[in-house]
Amino acid sequence: MKRAPDEIVRSIGEGYELCEEIGRGGIGVVYACRGGGSDCDVAIKVMTPSPMVDSAIFDGIVDAALATRSLAGRVAVVPVFDAGRIDTGYYHITMRRMVGGTMERFIGDGDLDFRGKLLLAAGIAKALDGIHAAGIAHGDLKPQNVLLSKEGRPFLNDFYLVPRFGTGAEISSMGTPYYMSPEQAAGRPVNPASDMYSFGVLLYELLTGEMPYARKPKNLSDMMRMVENGEAVPLGARRSESVPGLEKLLSRLLSKVPDERPPRGLEVADALAGMAKSWNGNGGMLGFLKRLFR
Repeated sequence: MKRAPDEIVRSIGEGYELCEEIGRGGIGVVYACRGGGSDCDVAIKVMTPSPMVDSAIFDGIVDAALATRSLAGRVAVVPVFDAGRIDTGYYHITMRRMVGGTMERFIGDGDLDFRGKLLLAAGIAKALDGIHAAGIAHGDLKPQNVLLSKEGRPFLNDFYLVPRFGTGAEISSMGTPYYMSPEQAAGRPVNPASDMYSFGVLLYELLTGEMPYARKPKNLSDMMRMVENGEAVPLGARRSESVPGLEKLLSRLLSKVPDERPPRGLEVADALAGMAKSWNGNGGMLGFLKRLFR
């Protein structure tokens, strides 16, 4: 039987009060809630069982959320308070509400300059390094899963079937096709190298407003083939602003060979922070001319 949102929220825990719906996806709805205080500072994601979605998917998402709880405060992941299955049959993840939106707002010609984008990406790479050091891979890194604090600091969210690599468990993630690594698209287990590829796609999109490939896929199968075999369009072909080393870094991140990607997110974070520091703000002569004749 379908339950009203306020009933579901109250069934999750004593003291929770529904404020408003703040997001909706394919398998769940996110509500802003009060958690005993006066502010709507708690976000509760409610996932609805469906014959179309195996319960193992929901179990994996819940396990993923619980696996990151111990990292909050040390690594930039959205703090999770609780997660599980409610007696009514719904699944939930109760977490801190992030009020800065997602990094989607800064993609392409968003209200963040080139230096700011490099620093934002450096923060994401540092968070990836933290989860990888804890033995966790994200498995579904994409702009919608990078939430921002009020100050604009990035936090990782919505880990999908968290793979605990190095345990011998062969766990793969469905992920999101365009952001998948080639090995993930081929159905092989995800690991930190897979996340680094997804981060490369995310960084490319953040800087250019476009995905790395030359054309749009015709369908899902075409998209998967593109991920596995397509070559990325050089960054310089899509934007004039750049800094030394950025093109090479993107090439490493987007390598089809996992061992050729940077081994540590911290290495990438330091490189991006250094590039942000060295950026002179004019994007070279071509960038200057574009601005002059706008």
